[in-house]
Amino acid sequence: ADDLFYKICEETVSGRIVTTVYLVGEGFQGDFTKKSLPFLCNTRRVFGGNNLYSKGACFALWDKLELSESSRAYIFLGEDKLKANLGINLWKRREIIYLPLLDAGVNWYDAKSEVDVTLHHGNTICLLTTPLNGKNKREYIMTLDGLPERPEKTTRLRIILDMKSEQLAHITVLDLGFGSVFQSSNLKWEEEFAII
Repeated sequence: ADDLFYKICEETVSGRIVTTVYLVGEGFQGDFTKKSLPFLCNTRRVFGGNNLYSKGACFALWDKLELSESSRAYIFLGEDKLKANLGINLWKRREIIYLPLLDAGVNWYDAKSEVDVTLHHGNTICLLTTPLNGKNKREYIMTLDGLPERPEKTTRLRIILDMKSEQLAHITVLDLGFGSVFQSSNLKWEEEFAII
């Protein structure tokens, strides 16, 4: 069995760069890999066990629900990761603050944010995109055509932001009115824009 597995390993990695090997299943239990295991461990990381995937899934979920120190300190990027931060500048206690809506490093298909804001004046919303590739910040201005005219700071909006792809953001804005003072117009605006 060891000779056969050694031959399979040799054929599989021949001419390819293989950095990590997972040996999963009951077939790898025991002591039969005396020749093949040293071969696999040469310039590679090798993991073995029956519960590697379940442990990995548990650690991934735990990290998603409660960020670990490494998740706070680093942003991990890959094919499915969001490569820009998206947010909005808001007034809070007489000063402008930046409110992050979507954070770089999360899977783009999991990225979603919902926030209620009060429009200071006018009928536009300005979203800020900060790519992690070092390029300049970009502004995306969305005009809310048909928004009823109301006195300053009396229009409450719900902003829903998610991603349609790795580079395409989707924004939905709902007019919530202003309590019993100004009824909602039930208007809804939707747009898509590139983040990079």
